Amino acid sequence: MANNITKSKNKSSSISKLLKYCAAALSVVSFLTTMNGVENLIVKGTLKAGMISFAVQGIILLLGLYFLNVWNAIDALVAKKLAVAVLRVLVVILYASSLFFSSFFSFVFITNSAYDGVGLTDYNMEIEQFLINSTNELEKINDENCDELLLTIRVQAPEFNNLLQQNKNNASNEIEAIKNGTTKFDVATIKEEDKFTAAGARNVYKAANPNDSQERLDEVEESCREFESIINPYTGFYEGYYNDYLTLYESLANQFDSSNIEIEKEKIDDLILAITETKEKLMNLTIVVTGSVKSHATEKRDVIANYYTILIKELSNLKSTYNKIENNETVKNGDDSELKNFYESIYSSDIVDTETISNAESQLQSLLQIYLNYMQDNEIGRNSEKIESLSICISNLNSLKNGITLKHDIIDFKSNHLNKVYIIQSHDMDSNNEIEDVDIENEGFLYTTVTSDRWKAIRHEDLAQFIGLVKQIPNSENDGRISEMLNTAYKLNRNNLESISKMEIAINFLKSEQNTVAWISLIIAIFIDLTSFLIGIILFFLKSENTVISPTENTK
Repeated sequence: MANNITKSKNKSSSISKLLKYCAAALSVVSFLTTMNGVENLIVKGTLKAGMISFAVQGIILLLGLYFLNVWNAIDALVAKKLAVAVLRVLVVILYASSLFFSSFFSFVFITNSAYDGVGLTDYNMEIEQFLINSTNELEKINDENCDELLLTIRVQAPEFNNLLQQNKNNASNEIEAIKNGTTKFDVATIKEEDKFTAAGARNVYKAANPNDSQERLDEVEESCREFESIINPYTGFYEGYYNDYLTLYESLANQFDSSNIEIEKEKIDDLILAITETKEKLMNLTIVVTGSVKSHATEKRDVIANYYTILIKELSNLKSTYNKIENNETVKNGDDSELKNFYESIYSSDIVDTETISNAESQLQSLLQIYLNYMQDNEIGRNSEKIESLSICISNLNSLKNGITLKHDIIDFKSNHLNKVYIIQSHDMDSNNEIEDVDIENEGFLYTTVTSDRWKAIRHEDLAQFIGLVKQIPNSENDGRISEMLNTAYKLNRNNLESISKMEIAINFLKSEQNTVAWISLIIAIFIDLTSFLIGIILFFLKSENTVISPTENTK
């Protein structure tokens, strides 16, 4: 029986030694992983990191193996209960803090080692999933905003029809006021006494030369007939030009809006040019008459030419009237062609072209300003509620235009930035074998081989452009979905693309969707350090068993 007990004790002793060796071996492993973690994160230099790690591992190994022994020894060595409690608390704190310190830095080292070479792939997948899902969500939010704005504008838009009609009425009043300042030039024909005739020239000559014979007077009259035949047609030309003037005046009298102004002004310019050219020909006529009546012929020519001058002046007055109409603030923006296109678009389609909106927006702003100016100039009370409503509609138009522009920008972003699959080159690739970025299209998919630095630059740009798109959403600060997108984009940019510490990298992997390996690394780190404590408990009970056996053996 005694031999059996001795064998049992020897066997128990061998097991105890083996367990201690195992605890020591794991402590060495923990020492190395902790040392690497400390060297990368806290201190620089293997010696300093080794000393810190050695101290921590010594505490963990010794307290782990003899924790219960120390616990009981405190009770035996210290008499006061308060001191016992304080010492035990200090022992627990020392062991727990050492265990946390060692396990954490071991976890950081193991995790970074485990993800080395595959971390960028996980980062890329995380960013890509976020960009695709968030861009689709952003597009949905923007479409909802645009639809809501379009419905609101459809309700508000008829107000502008009323404003347009009111401005047209105001413009008609302005046109009538301007036209009333222009009177018709009412001279149908040139007076007979103003015309040059051979008989009239004879009488002038006779008055100047009363003693000349009848034959001489006949000769003078005959010599003047040629000039009479040359100058007479200019009287007829004038009458034709005057009738053209009357036609233009009637056109002005019937001008009720700003249409056809340019056409009428062009007609006036053409008529003025024709009259001017005819007048120049008249003034350049060669006066072939007897010397003593030449001054009389010149005077008659100048009188007829003056009729032309007056007619040109009246035509210029007509043109000036058209210019006043055209430049009148109330009149000049009365054209509603762009508004018609706009109304047709918003009631017939869910998508409105931004150019159509811009043209309508500009015209509506002009109409509103014209309305305000007209009310002010004529001291007429204005409807402040109506003005506010119209101003809101113009603001909504601008928001809708921005929303439609954003829609196109999102489509372009998806097409240009989210249609590639990136293959990131390995870190351990020989620098001499590195290749340029290469795009390979395979069955409709575009694969791009990039270096890690190039990939980071690309994803930096992707996230920056996405953030720019998000910030274009109106009132984005009040939308929880938008705030969440922005926060996630900032975090991805910092955690996945910036140069952060390995500690943060390990923690981020633990929180990521690809966190299986990180959790396993944490469990391994804790297991390595906690094993000495578990072995210490086993050794304590083995020793207790041997203590119980020994008295029995001695008795026998």
